[in-house]
Amino acid sequence: MERLKLELIQINKALKTLETSFLVLKKLSETKNTDFILAAEDSIIQRFEYCYDTFWKFLKIYLVEVF
Repeated sequence: MERLKLELIQINKALKTLETSFLVLKKLSETKNTDFILAAEDSIIQRFEYCYDTFWKFLKIYLVEVF
């Protein structure tokens, strides 16, 4: 059960970084600098993939421990 708690903490951290990326993109969209906007979008994609992978890892551990 402790491992699940640690994975859940990791998910929350990953989601927080994804949220931060969206805020950065929002600020950058006001500047109209396409290079920075594209970099921010790439960052969002990478952070989403990390969130997805982290959640998938949590789900596998959860299903093994519960069932």
